[in-house]
Amino acid sequence: MTGASSGFGAGVYSNLRYQGHEVYGVGLGGPDFNRDFLDREDIEEDINEIFDLFPDPEVLLLNAAITRIDFLPNHTLKNFKDVLHVNLLVPFLF
Repeated sequence: MTGASSGFGAGVYSNLRYQGHEVYGVGLGGPDFNRDFLDREDIEEDINEIFDLFPDPEVLLLNAAITRIDFLPNHTLKNFKDVLHVNLLVPFLF
């Protein structure tokens, strides 16, 4: 499960574990795998490493997401690319 380290994802992760499901959480600071999906250099390597450890998941919960809320003139191309990377590219690579 991506996005399991905080917010909604942390709640879902904890609840699934409490119910007895075997869940592995990926996110900033863990809980099981510490990964930063904004790191464009290593993302495919990170995903391959996760699938090497757990080759046949029954379900993928792709919950990782970011947003940049601000007035349009304050947005940068980097912010736009970061949002697209985490919210669209990373789930596609999984």
